[in-house]
Formats: sequence, structure tokens, C-alpha cells
Amino acid sequence: RLRKRTLRQIETDQSAMMRLAQDVQQKFFAIKLIKLFNSESHETEKFLQKNQSWSEVRSKRARTESLNYVLIEMLGVTLGVLLLYLVGMENLGGYFNYGPGGLVLFIAAVFSMIDPAKEFHEAIRRRSEAELLWNKLDDSSLILLQNSDYQPVINKFEYLEFQEVSFHYPENHTTIIQNASFQIWCGEKIALTGKSGSGKSTLIDLMTGLQHPAHGSVTINAINISQIPRRDRARIFGVITQEPLLFNDTLYNNIRYNLPGVTEQQVAEALQLVQAGHLITQRNGVHTIIGERGNRLSGGEKQRVALARMVLRHPEIIVLDEATSALGETMERDILNTIFEVFAERTILMISHRPSVWALAERVLEIRRHRIIERSAEHSLV
Repeated sequence: RLRKRTLRQIETDQSAMMRLAQDVQQKFFAIKLIKLFNSESHETEKFLQKNQSWSEVRSKRARTESLNYVLIEMLGVTLGVLLLYLVGMENLGGYFNYGPGGLVLFIAAVFSMIDPAKEFHEAIRRRSEAELLWNKLDDSSLILLQNSDYQPVINKFEYLEFQEVSFHYPENHTTIIQNASFQIWCGEKIALTGKSGSGKSTLIDLMTGLQHPAHGSVTINAINISQIPRRDRARIFGVITQEPLLFNDTLYNNIRYNLPGVTEQQVAEALQLVQAGHLITQRNGVHTIIGERGNRLSGGEKQRVALARMVLRHPEIIVLDEATSALGETMERDILNTIFEVFAERTILMISHRPSVWALAERVLEIRRHRIIERSAEHSLV
């Protein structure tokens, strides 16, 4: 019975440890998304909850293994002492004749019990230390809670400006962006294009504050991006990358990520809006598990889920980093038209190589030889 119990606890322990490791791996994979959504405290709390669950399983397993060890040791010693006692008594001519042999056996038995007693005491000590450690780890002061009295630095986005911005990575000093200067105003629809590796994603990282320029400045409403708290930036920017960042969780939890007040109905409506309503017709509806990094979805479905997430967040600047690249041009245009309707008054920045996307923009920014060239959409299509 003890053996079966131990095996069950080992299996539970390993499963909990694997879930915790998978959670950590996903967080590293989605670190950019976590920063963009300002959800470090949310992810920290989730990790601590899973870690606490694993620690409880681990503690139960440790207690059982320690108890098993002590019981087995004590049982072995008891049987050995009993055997020696019986043999000794037989040699002395009787079972209940306490002669010199009996005294020796009694002393041997007492000394043989010392090591198991020490082990039992050590197990109790380790348990006490573990409980003290977990109590410290459970201290609510370690959880990064949001400040309900927070006052935003940016109340409403008006314009974003790059002023003579240059950027290179410190490790190789290779120039990525050089002397970039441009403005993006509230409500504009902008296309950004350039060859692969030209620095389009780096430009977005500079814009959102994930990277800092080597020279020049990036400002929002004339406030330097480095002085704008991450919470404000998370509210202003909504970024969907070429490879959507999804978790091994339900559709519901992925779409309402860091939006605890969102209902199932709102998630379903967002999916319908981005033409992904078929995903909720499955058996579990919005509670369907989509797999690690969304591997149970097609490329187009992943991007629709990411778009639905943005619909609920309703940011002031929507950045589509090749977000519809896995779709055909007809479906891409339909979804973009839907986005333009939903976010008619918002700023939209579309990164794409497709002229059909440029046609939807008012202006086109092109990265060419590390510099930003600005032109009208009509000129870009010629």
C-alpha cells in the first residue's frame, strides 16, 4: 500500500514539475508579449501559484519517502533484534530467561534504534525548515501588485515622433537604423515596408520602448518614451507579430490575456468579428485548449486569435507586424477592412511587403539602407 502511494505521489510530482517547466518555457518564449502587455505581475502570480502547487506535491512525496525509510529501517532492526533475542534465549535454555545474553541483546536493540530515531528526527527537522521556507516564499510582498491609485502619464495619444534616431546592437555595432525622423498622428493609417532584415521589427521595438536608441529620441506627445511607464505603453500599443504569441491554454484565456474582467460572450464576439467564429463551434467552445504556442491551430487561425485579443484591448496604436501574412490576399483584405471599421479612429501601422496592404494606407514608410524614406501610398504603388 505504501509503495502504491509512493508511486502515485512520484507521478503527481513529475507531472506538476513538467507543468511548471512548461510554464517557464512559455514565459521565455513570450517575453516580448508579456512586456508589451505590462503583465509581469500577472505572470509572476500565476508562476507562484503553480510553484506553490508543485511544492505541496513535493512536500507530500518527501514526507512519504522519509516515513517509508524510517519504517523500513525500524522494521529491519526490530526483526533483527527479535531474531537475535530468540536465538540467544534458545542458547541459554529458555525464551524468558533474562541472562547475560538477554542483556546484551537488549543493549544491542537499544543502540540499533538510535540511527532510525535520528533519521526520524531529521525528517521532522527538514519538514519544519521546508514549511518555513514556503511560508517566506508565500509572502504576499513578493507578488508585484498593480497600484490602483496609478495616474497615467499619457491620457490620450496625439502623436508619435522619431527625431534623428539611430540604433545599433551593442555586441556588434552594426547599424540598423540611422538618423530616422518621422511623425505618426492619431488616426493615421501607415504602412511600413522594407527588405527582410532591414530593421522593421527593431523600429517597432524602439517605438514601443523595448529598445532604446543609441542617438536621437522617440517621443509620444513630446514625452520621451523612456519616461513613459510601461503600463501606459501597454495601453497605447497593441502589437501582433508575424508569429503570434500564444499560450498552451484555452481560447478564452489567450484572448482575454491580462484582461480579467472579460466575459465569454465578449471573447466569442471578438472571434466572430475577426472571422474566426468557427473556433467556438468545437465541443468545448471558448474553453478549447489550443496547444503549446497554439500548435492545434493553423497559421491563419493563430493570427485571428491574436487579432481577437487586440479587439478586446482596443489600444490607441495598432501595430500589425506581418499579422495577416498567413492569409490569402482576399481574406487579408477582409480582415483589414474589419479592423479599419472597428478601429476607425485609432492609429494603425501595418508592416507588410504586399502592395494590396499599402493601398489601404495613407502614407508608406520604407526602410532603405538603414534610413526611413516617406512617401504617399499612391507613389508606392506606381
